[in-house]
Amino acid sequence: MLQLQTLSTDGLPPGERLEFWNEVACQTLALQCAEPLRPQSFSGRMRRADCGTLRMIEFSSDAATVVRSHAHIACSSEPLFLLRMQLAGETQSWQDGREIRLQPGDFTLCDCTRPYRVSFQEHASVLTLRIPRTTMLRYVAAPEAMALIHMSGRRGPSALTSRCLQEFWRSSSQWLTPALAPRMTHIMLELIASAYAAVPRVGATPDSLATALRVRIVEYIESHLHDTGLTPTSIAQAFRITPRYLHLLFAGERDTVARYVMRRRLEKSSQALADPAQRRRSISVIASQYGFKSLPHFCRAFRERYGVSPGEFRRASLARSVPGGMAPDSTA
Repeated sequence: MLQLQTLSTDGLPPGERLEFWNEVACQTLALQCAEPLRPQSFSGRMRRADCGTLRMIEFSSDAATVVRSHAHIACSSEPLFLLRMQLAGETQSWQDGREIRLQPGDFTLCDCTRPYRVSFQEHASVLTLRIPRTTMLRYVAAPEAMALIHMSGRRGPSALTSRCLQEFWRSSSQWLTPALAPRMTHIMLELIASAYAAVPRVGATPDSLATALRVRIVEYIESHLHDTGLTPTSIAQAFRITPRYLHLLFAGERDTVARYVMRRRLEKSSQALADPAQRRRSISVIASQYGFKSLPHFCRAFRERYGVSPGEFRRASLARSVPGGMAPDSTA
């Protein structure tokens, strides 16, 4: 089951509460500093749990302003995104010149590679999802462009995402098993990505148009990973652009187009290999499903990325998903 941990300032002397709160917040989320409106009477409570690559945290505290500065960013190693969903009260957030106000059910995305400020004038509760950038990039092509966009909890796809995430958080400790965690993480991230896919593309500047085109290209790649003929040339042809311009669009990303295609094929394959529900499917069938022309090619590429063969990876993953560490029978 989902292992919940609760941390609270209750029982601590007033003079020690703020230091404790900031310490656990930095360890749990990202380096930042809370500045309470009323320091002497400040109190806070936190529940946290890990689900796959995500960490979920419910904060409930008295009025404060939370700041992540350039100094905090300079001391941070892992690039992160924080999806912040209001559960009770109201908050105001600032990042990159944008300012939004969240009411219960609303959510937004904070980019931890840039400074931000969050303020609430009364007691408030917030559900936060801590998402590594590498994970976020598998679902949202340009997440930086989505930072601090107001996502309504009352209408549209974002309202559905909000309700589903809240219900998952409320009930998952009763039924979530280690075997289900990767699948539920995938579903949550797909819901988040779907909500942001519905955001209108505004401000038609050259940069925003290029970002929008890159998003469409990534979506195309994701839906064509099964196609063995998916190459930079075929992608450029599908969008009626030159291969040179395609590579230019991805110049600021960590992967070239070809490397992105290969990485996503291997990530999808590894997810399938680790899924107990797919343990009867052969490795060759999974490799073919994600666009690999031959099993030897897949095995070489898989070992280069993960350091083990697909069969070894599957056995180790399935062993972790069952009590006692014994892997169920699978088709290696």
